[in-house]
Amino acid sequence: MYDSNTMVEKPMESPLTILIAEPLDLVRAGLRALLAGEPGFRIVGEASEGATLTEMVGRSQPDILLLETSLTGLLPEELIAQVKAVHPNLHVVMLVGPQEEAKVAALLAAGATGCFLKRDGATEFVRGIRAAASGELSVSSTVARLLLGRLATQEQPSFDSLLTDREREVLDLLTAGLSNKEIAQKLYLSVRTVEVHLRNIYAKLGVRSRLEAVTRALGDRASGPNLAAE
Repeated sequence: MYDSNTMVEKPMESPLTILIAEPLDLVRAGLRALLAGEPGFRIVGEASEGATLTEMVGRSQPDILLLETSLTGLLPEELIAQVKAVHPNLHVVMLVGPQEEAKVAALLAAGATGCFLKRDGATEFVRGIRAAASGELSVSSTVARLLLGRLATQEQPSFDSLLTDREREVLDLLTAGLSNKEIAQKLYLSVRTVEVHLRNIYAKLGVRSRLEAVTRALGDRASGPNLAAE
């Protein structure tokens, strides 16, 4: 017989586990204090250099690797590729210092799920980590502006010849981190029309998701003549 007084406990959600890779002790302590104080976050490890990072990821099995760009050992793009090769389901969120801001496109193209600048606000940073944990491409508004500025000054890459002018506009805004609704508002389209454009873009680029489309776009543009000359 059903007892209406019996309470069914909801299973507790697993915390979002994070490994912090930051070379400076003071900055690492600040990140630890910020993230450990957030509900649903748990710090499972810390690293100060890149040489043993892949091994540490294997031991701690984090959901998120928070990776600072000046970590010693390898270039940040190489570290992303190395770690993702062994742990393909890991979400890498980059924390970019002022000397590395020109690299944001290359970092995302290398496989990072998120990208934030050290000068970004804490609230946006924390919200972005949560978004990245679900596999969603996550960049700060500052990074989005950097990407838009970079795209505006670059020559169109070869794959753009496959896309219509409108599809290129949609892809550029997608790359900048805008949602379907925001793209629709920016281009004065309906959300349904944006969704149709995205399906066409995915088909033409041979990808299956927003993240794959952005990675393809950034990868092609990062290897373009303007970036290579920097």
